[in-house]
Parts: sequence; structure tokens; C-alpha cells
Amino acid sequence: RLMDVKALDVDFYLFSLYKLYGPHIALLYGKRDRMLEAANQNHFFHDGKLPEKLNPGGMNYEAVASLTGIVEYLEAVHAHHFAQPENDLHARLARVFDLFARQEQRLTEPFLAYLADKPGVRVIGGREPDQERRLPTFSFVVALSLAVALTACREEEQGRKLQYEKGTYLGQADTPLSAEEKSELRLRATNQRGP
Repeated sequence: RLMDVKALDVDFYLFSLYKLYGPHIALLYGKRDRMLEAANQNHFFHDGKLPEKLNPGGMNYEAVASLTGIVEYLEAVHAHHFAQPENDLHARLARVFDLFARQEQRLTEPFLAYLADKPGVRVIGGREPDQERRLPTFSFVVALSLAVALTACREEEQGRKLQYEKGTYLGQADTPLSAEEKSELRLRATNQRGP
């Protein structure tokens, strides 16, 4: 979502740009007065200097230079979807983020409906596809599910047929579960179901 830190009236706002846009860098917004009050995190000769005093590792100049590409991308999305450009960047970004939110809504609705129809699946967080209350990030628990990761990284495993046979893993017979282990699994599954 498009954040307006001034409208939120936050003292600080920290955001991981790399989780959305690629460059492995974070962003810290801070009200000037609050940043001046913050203790120096850098060398003594940066004390009192902004933003240097809050950046102990120094700049990753390649990552910082790449940030201009984020705005270029968002501007290109706007130009692709809207014939008449808005007069200021914030208005253009608001239109682009609205496009993103509507697309997320279109994708979220069928996915949450699909999960709702599955017995033993509990969605963590909001179950309604309301773009004002939930982002398109999903976490859910499947009761009594067993996950098997199959990899063929080693040379001797490459090219072999991968197939599932109940009760075996990598050609070895599974050890039957004890009554105590079965009881523990049932207890875990019961605790995962939630309200």
C-alpha cells in the first residue's frame, strides 16, 4: 500500500525495500527532531550529523543508486495504464497502488475461498479478502499433514525416478509410530485447529 508517513504522523517508519522491489536495502523515515534526539550509531565524528549518525555500516552505494529504478518502474506502470498523467508523483503513485490493490483483491478472493472449503485447514489472520484490512500474504495450518521434501542434488540421485510409496522414504521402510508418538501428533493437530 502507498504509505504517507506525514498523514500517519509517525516518529519513525522502517521498511524493507528488498521484500518488494529487489535492492537489498531498508528505508528509515524519521521526523527530524526525533532523529536529532537519537543516539549516534556511527563513528564519533558523525555525532550530530544526519543521516550519517544513524547509518553505522555506511552506504551500499550500488543499492542506493538502484533505488531510482523503483520510481521509474512505478512511473512506467502508470504510463501503461493511464493515458492522462496526474500532475504530481504522489497522485500517480496513488493510482498505481490502487491498481495493485485491486489486482491483489482479485487474486485473494478465490484463494481464500479455496482454503475455506478445505477441511482441516485453518487460515491465520483475516479470512475476508478485504483489501483495506488484509494484504495478499497468507499463512495457514493444515492439520495432520506430513511434508516430504524430495531433492536430487547429489549426482548419484540425479535421473532416478521419484515416486511415493506409502510407508517408505528413499526406499527404506518407515518405522511404525508408537502409541505415544501417535498421541503426540493428535494433540498437536488438535492444538493447530484453533477456534
